[in-house]
This record gives sequence, structure tokens and C-alpha cells, in this order.
Amino acid sequence: MRKIWVFTPYKLERTLEEVEYLTEKGFEVTGYTYLGFSNGLEYTNVDYKTIYLALLKSKVSKDSEIIYLHCTNIITYKAIKYLPKTFGIPVISENSASLYMTLKKLGLTVRKENILV
Repeated sequence: MRKIWVFTPYKLERTLEEVEYLTEKGFEVTGYTYLGFSNGLEYTNVDYKTIYLALLKSKVSKDSEIIYLHCTNIITYKAIKYLPKTFGIPVISENSASLYMTLKKLGLTVRKENILV
């Protein structure tokens, strides 16, 4: 999967840094959604409903193959569980990607469906 929609709780400038990084790594960023927050306390208060409504309002591109939720301070369990049903594509968070890579490096068998929904 190379076509990615990016979600962040950050301000535009910080979001664009993430877009640039992902582009440099070979991803085609089809668009992005950002909330405009500037500190960790605001990030930790982002709930599933906020993520869901922001993505709906952004009209995620039909070209997107995956939605990436960036920021380790946002709680994303419900988002990666329920958003794929709405958008019809996988959703991965920074935390779930980190967990998957850690388990893989430890040599543990990981079923992707347990990490990526």
C-alpha cells in the first residue's frame, strides 16, 4: 500500500512535515486531515468521535489505500477498529505500527488482522 491519507492532531505546519517525511519515504500522500492542536494535553483528549468526524468532513480521497493516524498521544483503538467499515480501507495508527514492528523484530508470529483492522 503506497497511497496514504494522513490524520494528525497537529497544526498545519507540523502536519505538512509528516506529509513531507512520508513522501520522501516513497508514499503517495493522497491528502491529510489535521485538528490544529499544539500541545500534548490537547492530543490526549482526542477521542474516536473527533477523529471520525474530522475524517468525514475531509472527504478522504477515493484513491487512498490506507488511513494513517499519526501521534502516539491519541487514543486510536476504536478508530482502527471501526473506521475501516466506514471508509472501506485499512486504518493504522502510529501505536499499532510500532507494536507490529516490535513484535516482528522479536521474532514473534503476528497475525496482521490482530494489529491492522
